[in-house]
Amino acid sequence: MVADLVQKCIGENARVAQNQGEYAKRYDALVERFEMAKGRFDEVQVAITQKQAQRKMMEKFMEELWKLPEQVDCFDEGAWYAMVDFVTVYGKEDVRFTFKNGMEIPVKTK
Repeated sequence: MVADLVQKCIGENARVAQNQGEYAKRYDALVERFEMAKGRFDEVQVAITQKQAQRKMMEKFMEELWKLPEQVDCFDEGAWYAMVDFVTVYGKEDVRFTFKNGMEIPVKTK
């Protein structure tokens, strides 16, 4: 919409004789408005892309989770790699598991 206003402003300047100082102010204000709208649009596009990637990751995580038996009684390497993104060791007694869905679980060791 703002891009159309900029084009109309340019077209009007080409067809109608007008004060160029006033035209420049109007044009600059429209261009500034356009740049702000474009910046916000770009931010929203990035957020949408991130949310889509997060959704796919969560779907894959849930798919792997549903494959597990109701009660896990032994270590399953495949499940581990499918679910755990990384482990962070902050200290001897502070280890945190971060799952691929973003959830973090602290494990206090003794």
